Amino acid sequence: DDYAYNTADTLHQIWFKKSPPPSYTHYAGACVHGNNIEKFTGKTVEQCKEICSAMSNCVAFEFGVAYDGGVGYQAGDCQPQSSANSADCDGFSLNLDLYVKDSEV
Repeated sequence: DDYAYNTADTLHQIWFKKSPPPSYTHYAGACVHGNNIEKFTGKTVEQCKEICSAMSNCVAFEFGVAYDGGVGYQAGDCQPQSSANSADCDGFSLNLDLYVKDSEV
């Protein structure tokens, strides 16, 4: 399962090694301002990792957590990000955790 066949080239059989999925570092109560790509609802952390990993411009994602913040997101919300800059963003008040691709840490 580590190798995949390139079906686009029917004349030659070209096999290539699959890249492992990226790993992520979890930052509780963190978020990113103004770099939202798209919002998905009702997801698990693993599903959100897969969504972000499939997007070439995704370097991190916010994930909704039940922190009882007054405003913001619901548990299971998944919001891929084009930035990992969490400066001055209070995820606890918005009910968010941040997951950053390890290549971006």
